[in-house]
Amino acid sequence: MPVNFGEGDLLGSMSENAYMVHEDITSIFLSYTTDCQQLEQYLPQGFEVTEPLVQIFTAKNDGCRWLAGRSHNAIGVTVPVIF
Repeated sequence: MPVNFGEGDLLGSMSENAYMVHEDITSIFLSYTTDCQQLEQYLPQGFEVTEPLVQIFTAKNDGCRWLAGRSHNAIGVTVPVIF
């Protein structure tokens, strides 16, 4: 989620009470090594794996004050590459 959207943003144009508050955060992080050649088949042309490391993360953020008390969840997969 971008830090700025809508009429205001979290970088200063909102009121001074518009700070980031999450009532509950649960996150999980996993990393493992794998075969470089198998990993490179999933990369766009021109990218090269620099280390056969895969990192997967997820975060479940409940009670986000900046989303009127709703939730914001994220998941990501990263691989160290060069172009």
